[in-house]
This record gives sequence, structure tokens and C-alpha cells, in this order.
Amino acid sequence: NEILYGIGYRVNDKWSIAFEHRYDLERDVLARQSYELRRTFADCIDTGIEFRERESGWDISLQVSLTAFPGTGIKF
Repeated sequence: NEILYGIGYRVNDKWSIAFEHRYDLERDVLARQSYELRRTFADCIDTGIEFRERESGWDISLQVSLTAFPGTGIKF
């Protein structure tokens, strides 16, 4: 009884943006929404910030990921 929709877009090699919404058909409300901004640094570190609204308020999360070992052929 919900509709989930969203989209992500890679702006260039370093930046991407995304959003996702969950709409509750029974209550006729937007039950959850999230927005994300991501950035790649030095081809081995990926960072992101996500804002997520739920019925109880907003969550903000920060992520940092190692995506490769520079100078080696090892990639994740």
C-alpha cells in the first residue's frame, strides 16, 4: 500500500545526487523522504551526506568509504 520512487544522478566523475520518497496510500501522506549528496576524493575515498525524514523527525548521516588502495591494482 505504498509507492516508492526515487532517482540518482551522477553529475560528473566526482559528484552525485539522489533522492527517494515513500508515499503511504492508505494514510495519503509522504511517509519517508531522503536526499543524498556524494563526492569522490583522490579516486580512493567516497564520502556522502544523507538527510532522511521519517515520521519522528530528520536523521543526518555521514559516510566515508575506502574504495581502493592507491598504487595497487586492488579495487573494491
